[in-house]
Amino acid sequence: MKPEERHALVERIESRYGLRQLSYIKELGMGNDRYTLVDIDAEDKVITAADAARGLKPFEDDGER
Repeated sequence: MKPEERHALVERIESRYGLRQLSYIKELGMGNDRYTLVDIDAEDKVITAADAARGLKPFEDDGER
């Protein structure tokens, strides 16, 4: 995503301490930094993050909730 497109997402993650939650889960031994993405719609093919994001269009934040 371009910086201007990801602003709303980053703001939500940061305002909810999302990054700290992930690091704390790891400290508790409940997670790690190594994940494998699997496309369950493509016969469980292992994919990259770029593959997962390919073709996605950023959502529009119209301010309504």
